[in-house]
Amino acid sequence: MAMQRIGWFIYALALAAQFVLSTILTLARSKAIPLPCGSALGCATSIYKSPSILGLHLTEYALIYSVVAIASLSILVLLNINQRPWLVFIQTVGFLGSTASNGYNYIINDTLCPYCMTFWVLSFFTLGCVLILDPKAFRGLRQDFTTLIVSGSLAMSLSLLWFQNEIKEARRTGAVTGISASELVQGGSFVLGRPSAKTKVICFYNPTCQVCKDEITRFREAVSGGADVYIHLRAKLVESEDVTRRQAAALVSLSRTTSAVNAVGVLIQDNNQMRELLGSTRVEKQDFDEISADMQLAKALDITRTPTCILVTGNVAKYVPCDELPFLLPNQRH
Repeated sequence: MAMQRIGWFIYALALAAQFVLSTILTLARSKAIPLPCGSALGCATSIYKSPSILGLHLTEYALIYSVVAIASLSILVLLNINQRPWLVFIQTVGFLGSTASNGYNYIINDTLCPYCMTFWVLSFFTLGCVLILDPKAFRGLRQDFTTLIVSGSLAMSLSLLWFQNEIKEARRTGAVTGISASELVQGGSFVLGRPSAKTKVICFYNPTCQVCKDEITRFREAVSGGADVYIHLRAKLVESEDVTRRQAAALVSLSRTTSAVNAVGVLIQDNNQMRELLGSTRVEKQDFDEISADMQLAKALDITRTPTCILVTGNVAKYVPCDELPFLLPNQRH
């Protein structure tokens, strides 16, 4: 019986893990925070462009399911009643929904999102728990309810602190220190706008980051609309990302040999199309060297998230949220 009670306790913790994961994905899809991996796992398209059903996206349905499951468990424990059929129904709906979501993603995007697959594994585990565990031991959760509340509160507090830090980092502001404004704008061939512009922007991006693609699309539109700005696009990658490094170098090569506008046109495509378009692009050593220089600059600035934007006006450089850059505001584009 003791093992059964532990099993129900682990089941409750798995529900909490689903809630945290679905909250992260919902906030990331709404662009309130970046993905924890910084889009390094290549699943940005799956999350940011998830289909909408009855006005809600798949990540939001996952969050609703998690809230309902946790609320149902809490009510049943507090009332000290065993309604395993209701829990089986909830977990079956969650498991089937997660299976359908991953199947859709695999068929449409030809990929499997690690976050969504983790949610599927948790759904499978929680369904197995309510099917296998002894219903009589369920009543023992009431005796462990205080422990559950303390554990859950601690987990939620840590999660909220993490969310707060992520949001703060995603909207990093303040003066740039350690590197002068003139050093920031030196070098780099992946640029948009006029070199003579008084306003210059350095944008650190990752080729697989959907938020980066969205912001760079806005940059291109602003420049084509006459904004007096010069934008340096610099790669911020994970050291081990050989494929992404090659893609970033290919974008630099395309910018150098054709034009930055063409390179941006390729970059803002979804990841599968971008990969196909860059597949035949010839990449030289100088292109890889430029990416290495970008990454060294990002490391020197302690940049951990993409996109990160730095606004340079004269000799002053400061971090600015990419969506708050002055030239993107309607009344300041000219």
